[in-house]
Amino acid sequence: MGDVGSPNTASWETIDQPIKKEIPSTDFQPSSAELKALKTFNKQVTKNAPFDAVYIAYIADTHIDSYQTPASAEVLHSMMLMSDYAKKYGVDLMIHGGDLNDGAKPHDLSKIDIQLGVDAMKLGQRPYIILQGNHDDNSGYVRDQAGYQLDQLMTNEEAWCLRAGALNRPDNGNNAVYGTYNIPNSQVTIIVLDGFDQPDIETRRTTLGDGNVHFDSFRHGYSRYSDQQLNWLKNEALPHVPEGNKVLFLNHIALGGIKTWQNTWSKENQLSIDEYARNLFENNVVTNRPGFIENQQVLKDIINYQNATHNVISYISGHTHQDNQALYHGIQFVTTTCAIADRGDGSEKNFNPQNSARNLTDLTGNAWSIFRISAHSGEVVQFRFGWKNDRYFLPGWHF
Repeated sequence: MGDVGSPNTASWETIDQPIKKEIPSTDFQPSSAELKALKTFNKQVTKNAPFDAVYIAYIADTHIDSYQTPASAEVLHSMMLMSDYAKKYGVDLMIHGGDLNDGAKPHDLSKIDIQLGVDAMKLGQRPYIILQGNHDDNSGYVRDQAGYQLDQLMTNEEAWCLRAGALNRPDNGNNAVYGTYNIPNSQVTIIVLDGFDQPDIETRRTTLGDGNVHFDSFRHGYSRYSDQQLNWLKNEALPHVPEGNKVLFLNHIALGGIKTWQNTWSKENQLSIDEYARNLFENNVVTNRPGFIENQQVLKDIINYQNATHNVISYISGHTHQDNQALYHGIQFVTTTCAIADRGDGSEKNFNPQNSARNLTDLTGNAWSIFRISAHSGEVVQFRFGWKNDRYFLPGWHF
């Protein structure tokens, strides 16, 4: 089966810390401190809310990993806390932005991790959508640790059977997770994209192109969009947005070619925007030129739609584990920090300019958001429960 590797711990966290294992259950009850915090949080979320307010609970990059570290156990608690908020205070939609599980374990364990995450989302008793991330198919484990044992993959078909929610997903050759959802009694349409839309094992478009399985045959490190998804977006999804509706785009990964990102922080230093952009999967022109071209096409189609309609609310993604923002061609792009506390720009003090780290012993172990959207006023307000990067977190914008 291969070595599953050492625990992914940050410098401030050791495996000797107690790991609190919880199973998602309707018996879940937040602590008194959490109940108080949720009540206060909801007052902030609903204060001066417009008459047509739409509420979306959003979490991403939980990387559930069989309780590998205290943080990988605590992130499941955080998901249940978000679901408890959704159930008690009401939201219109719950979104998981991808990388639900870490995909760093044998297939059977990853399947358990996925089910834990899905069960945690279902506790909210609200419509939910779980996006496809680059970790979710277990291909990183297969490629990097299991010696290309292809039976250890989590195929898209199998994963969809576990994760399927409210998304209206068209049938497609790769069983990719893209589609639409019109939030009832609102003027908000959700368009979900899948930035890792390729066959479970790609043999035709690898660097070598010899029809065999190689390092770049897997989804884990490459962003792709099938011709089927590109045609669907341009010719079906966008033309059929209900009249008067505004569109919120969701994807695990951002789009290539955006050079207005504000947060280019790394553990080593502050990168230039060009250095930062080169490190993003969607800008990979060295080993994934087709994927770069496809990303450019998606960006072009969204920009053209915005120029023609001015109906784009935003494009929200995760993946980078950083709170970030970019205004590009009149479209607000937003990324969110990861929900798991021992990674990302809150994992260590030297990974962000505010010099603060998340802590599993208080509420900063959480990082999930409520997006409040008003199509009438053209305003989005983002409220964060838990840690945020104070410099780059975007609290609100107009569209």
